[in-house]
Amino acid sequence: LRAASQTSEDVLQIEKALVEGAQSQIVIPLMVREVLVGVLDVQSAKADTFEDWSVAAILQILANQIAVSVQNARRFRTAQFGVEDVSELYRSSYPITQAQSEEEVITAIRQVFARSPYLSFYLVAEGNGLRLQVGFDPLGQEEGAFPERVAVPIRDLEDYLTSGPFMADGPRLQALPYELVRLLRRFDIFSAAMLPVRWQDEIMAVMIVGTRETRPLSESSVQPYLILSNLVADTLTRIGEERRTRRRMIEMGILARAGQECLTIREPE
Repeated sequence: LRAASQTSEDVLQIEKALVEGAQSQIVIPLMVREVLVGVLDVQSAKADTFEDWSVAAILQILANQIAVSVQNARRFRTAQFGVEDVSELYRSSYPITQAQSEEEVITAIRQVFARSPYLSFYLVAEGNGLRLQVGFDPLGQEEGAFPERVAVPIRDLEDYLTSGPFMADGPRLQALPYELVRLLRRFDIFSAAMLPVRWQDEIMAVMIVGTRETRPLSESSVQPYLILSNLVADTLTRIGEERRTRRRMIEMGILARAGQECLTIREPE
């Protein structure tokens, strides 16, 4: 983030002003999990517009939201599956990108899975295992039929997910950790794909898609769920960053009020 109170004095100023007679400017990188997707350039005809820390904080939250939207649009544009699939996935996943809390993300994932033709699981790393937060069976089994926990530490899955999604069918599924194999057997899953939901370099959740059919899942059938797992990761990252920004805004507000109070204190006469 870079702010300038007098754009004429800033050597990094963008030459062509967006606002005629611009006197102040702030440039915020649009980042999605350490990937630069663009910049947000805001200019004002008034000097010192962006000296107020609260204005910069609000623009940072806006920049985070724009960055995720740009990244999502790029994913859909480069997706290698049909237009109808893209449209359906976009409609289904839109609530995820708009979520403002982890609970809203879970609700949105549940809605997406409800439209899926596959058995779908969303498991979050918790302690020495995985906690099932969303489970869907197209045959109509209620979520109460799913186990609440799977005793598989997330570190035991890292080797399978180092290069992205892990796809397997039939005997190859037996290579997975035993408790995860038990989960798949419980629902007679023949072919499955396991997709990581990462934050920085750490896996914070796993999305599993499976089918009972003896025909293995194809890469094209799994790709929408790969995009979905990335959307979830981007959204959770944005929520975390916005929470930290709001916390800083509160802290700065408290400090500002304390400073004002200190200025009003007078020495006893």
